[in-house]
Amino acid sequence: MRLIPEYDPVGRLYLSFVRDFYHSRFDYGGTICDIAEAVSGKVGIEVFVAGEEQPFFMELLRSRGIDDGGLILNPNSPLRGIVAEYFPVFCREEDGRGVGIHFRNDNLDLADYLHRFAGDIIDSLGIEPLRMEENFATARISVNGDLCLLSEDEPESPAAAARLQFFRSSFPEQVFRQVPSLTGDHTRDLDMFLWPVRPGIWLVSRYPEGTPQEVSVRPSLEAIRIHGHEAVMIPGLPPIRYGDVNTMPNYANGILVNGTALFPSYDRTEDEQVGRMLESMGYEAIPVDCRKIIESNSGLHCISKTVPSSLLHR
Repeated sequence: MRLIPEYDPVGRLYLSFVRDFYHSRFDYGGTICDIAEAVSGKVGIEVFVAGEEQPFFMELLRSRGIDDGGLILNPNSPLRGIVAEYFPVFCREEDGRGVGIHFRNDNLDLADYLHRFAGDIIDSLGIEPLRMEENFATARISVNGDLCLLSEDEPESPAAAARLQFFRSSFPEQVFRQVPSLTGDHTRDLDMFLWPVRPGIWLVSRYPEGTPQEVSVRPSLEAIRIHGHEAVMIPGLPPIRYGDVNTMPNYANGILVNGTALFPSYDRTEDEQVGRMLESMGYEAIPVDCRKIIESNSGLHCISKTVPSSLLHR
């Protein structure tokens, strides 16, 4: 059994719309619309949105000139929008059967409900659950072929040791390395500075030498290079701190969908540089304005989940 990298062909894109959360000063609703518009026609899009909120969401789409005909609206709402905290991690048996890692994230409100919701997703896809007892989050792991990186700021703790043992015993053909999260990032998610974009190729945020961020990225770079993979450095951006905002904007929090790469943009000169990098790797690079959403410590990858085509076409 192997974990499936997100650069594999995609059969479905999940999004979640929660009116009180998304239609806020962080403009989550607008970002969801931008994502849907960018990948329309490239993949099936399923949006979790409670029935009473569907008219509002549809009007939001229409107000932005987006055709809603290709969307599936699922009224089974998780009541939470950042899906990379609790959605299953997808894997595949040697015979091609799909599997979803089912775990709890007790750091979240509604943890019991979200755990059940994730189980419902696994059931709806017709794949088998692989139950993980340890506390976890979807974006705490980053997969590229044989190499899988796990976010662990306390790698010697019993909980970290248990997570490592779970992955190594469940996926013996892949290599697992514990790495620290990005200093200054409160999510502890690897998608805030790492993006596996092609087999053996990772985009990695570069920070000024000797800064806390640069030091925290070094172990990931070492793991990538020791494994014989290539790290392509992308601009690391300074933190945004004012009022109740304390966040690390980045270019790694993107989405790969069948030859298209959606990447965060911030109306900076670095936006074009990142777009050209992705185009040089064979992607159609589409920038999505993340100036608002990043202020909530979130990004494109945080609010979406792709499902590999191989799990749907059996």
